[in-house]
Amino acid sequence: MTNQNNQLLKLLGVGFGIAVTVGGTIGTGILRKLRTYSSTNR
Repeated sequence: MTNQNNQLLKLLGVGFGIAVTVGGTIGTGILRKLRTYSSTNR
């Protein structure tokens, strides 16, 4: 692989890692809110 391809793979790896982190944080917040909502409305 050339140097340009290596840089692209590194950039995509960082972007994907950030996307997974942000998505996990948002998902956890949504699930936490739903759990709180469902336990108070029984």
